Amino acid sequence: MIRSTESHVRSVLERLVCQRLAVTPEQLTADASFIRDLGADSLDMIDLILALETELKVRISESEVPNLATVGAALARLCELVEAGPRPAAAPSASEHAV
Repeated sequence: MIRSTESHVRSVLERLVCQRLAVTPEQLTADASFIRDLGADSLDMIDLILALETELKVRISESEVPNLATVGAALARLCELVEAGPRPAAAPSASEHAV
């Protein structure tokens, strides 16, 4: 199941990043920085996080956002969250601070 989870999360992440940041899948290397390499700004990151939370049915806490700076880090953490299943958020999610 881990392999299928990773494949699913990778597919969703790739699709959403390419759509929202107008980049190609080839640019999505594990060490690619969303901001430095893919041109995202803070609003792009909020939009991407909202979309990932909705699509993958997970919650990303505000404190986790700095740890999701690269494609590889985001993929790893999103896989962990998906594997853990839905859970109530103890802290506000990053998307709740977007308002």
